[in-house]
Amino acid sequence: MTAPVTVASSAGPRRALRGGAALVAHAVPPSLSALAPLAVLPAVSTTSGPTGWAALALGMSLGGAVAVVAELGWCVTGPQQVAREPRHATALLASSLATRALALLLLMPAAVVLASSLGEEHHGASAWAAAGAALSALSPAWFLTGHGRPWTLVLLETVPRCVALGAAALVILAGGPLEAYGQALAASAVVTCFAAGLVARIGSRDLVHAVRTCGPVLRSQSVTALGRAASVVSTTLPATALTLVAPGAVPAFAAADRLTRAGLSVLAAVPARAQRWLGVATPRDRRRRCLVLMVGNAVLGAGAGTCAALLLSVVVDVLFVGTVDVPLPLAVAEGALVAVICTSRAAGLALVAVGEAASITTASCAAAVVAVIAVPTGGALAGAAGAALGVLLAETVALVVQVRRWHRVAAARPEIAP
Repeated sequence: MTAPVTVASSAGPRRALRGGAALVAHAVPPSLSALAPLAVLPAVSTTSGPTGWAALALGMSLGGAVAVVAELGWCVTGPQQVAREPRHATALLASSLATRALALLLLMPAAVVLASSLGEEHHGASAWAAAGAALSALSPAWFLTGHGRPWTLVLLETVPRCVALGAAALVILAGGPLEAYGQALAASAVVTCFAAGLVARIGSRDLVHAVRTCGPVLRSQSVTALGRAASVVSTTLPATALTLVAPGAVPAFAAADRLTRAGLSVLAAVPARAQRWLGVATPRDRRRRCLVLMVGNAVLGAGAGTCAALLLSVVVDVLFVGTVDVPLPLAVAEGALVAVICTSRAAGLALVAVGEAASITTASCAAAVVAVIAVPTGGALAGAAGAALGVLLAETVALVVQVRRWHRVAAARPEIAP
């Protein structure tokens, strides 16, 4: 009688240890990828001051918007597709690379031209930052997340990114051009893309088939891609909008927003770990897992948001060597934003798990409408803090829309009942 009890009692700790190790593994790639660019900020601030940082922020805002649109929603639907149908994963990656490359070819030139023309100084650096940020659309992160291979992602994406950005920081500190930042981003993105193709063993036949089927694949991704496109209004374009209405507020807003997004990238380990967990769940077990994820992410977001509100101004002062100041209202708004986005991410994954990815598009469009009005209005009235409040309002609207849709789906579909 004692042997079964011993086995049962030890299974729980072992399972917890495996889960904790997996969570750490999923946290490492986004953490390093998010923190690596921050290592360059002291070099930028020391050599070019707030104007240099504002130029890079403008370029990354426009390039980041292109990256989100050109990514075509693969990061939303792809991981769970890979988890459910691993045999078709290579073909799926080839299709995504072909469609994303086509989208980049069409969209990236406009972002580069706008970045080089809108800024007041450092036009070349802004253009290269836009190009480097845009090329991040080719990231294989969603593919490797679906496969449950976070350490492969470290080797393919995180290591090249850290090496390239570390070299860029040394070049800038040595008196080199500010363009080195964007060039480092671009080079690491291209290296990662080719390495992912080799690891996934994408052959010439896969690529030919992917190019030939670009049309149908684009149509199948259109709804999710529309949602991702709408989301850029509240995620990556606020710095650009602020450039037009209150350019003097851009350094503070962009600094706070950059650190907030970096922190959110680290916190993305929890939903990233849950992608496969949700993807392999039975219909009957799916609702319970979705609820656990949403409640857990809400608690995580509340704690992380409180820390962000308390520490953001101190961290900005250190990283930007005292050249950028983040006032308390801006820090509080960014902390609240962390809490809202963490909860919203979990709600979005829950909708994908029950086949309601289109509802994320509805939420993103609602947020975009709010952001178009609230961000420039808030920026014009209250500078960086006002723009941050506009972003917070938009993201809150998106969260409300997603949660309401989840409750309706859960009530109407008994097959996902616990």
